[in-house]
Amino acid sequence: MRADRIVVLSLLILIGAACAPAVQLSDEPRLAFHGQPDADTLAQWRDDGVDVVINLRPADEMAWDERSAVEGLGMQYHQVGIGRAGPGFDRAAIAKITALVDANPGRDIALHCSSGNRAAAWYAIYLVENGTPLPQALAQAQQAGMTRPALADRVNQYLQDSD
Repeated sequence: MRADRIVVLSLLILIGAACAPAVQLSDEPRLAFHGQPDADTLAQWRDDGVDVVINLRPADEMAWDERSAVEGLGMQYHQVGIGRAGPGFDRAAIAKITALVDANPGRDIALHCSSGNRAAAWYAIYLVENGTPLPQALAQAQQAGMTRPALADRVNQYLQDSD
């Protein structure tokens, strides 16, 4: 079963190479972090075993009806907007994303925003909230696609505000 997931996620990496944003994977085998997919990419995700798509882009960033495309392919769709700017992250949005991930154990989940940065930033917070030391969580988030230093600052601010 784990080998099957590794194969599926390896295929997602190859698919990402054909898309504008590269697919970025976490160490957690059921989570994959992406930039904005198009209809063909969504179909490929479905074919590769993705069960749940979580879109972290706010409604004002969306140019098409992604929900209909995802649900039409038989996958679950959730949209929890995280803005591109600000000193931290909205606590309710972070909690909702975490709840969606935790409510889907054993399912392959694709989290995306426009470039994969915000999705990977959520992952850093998730890791810290589950006991990973902050430096390690930030390193894993960077491997998963968090390339913008401003997002690491927002993660730090969010976590400081939690104390």
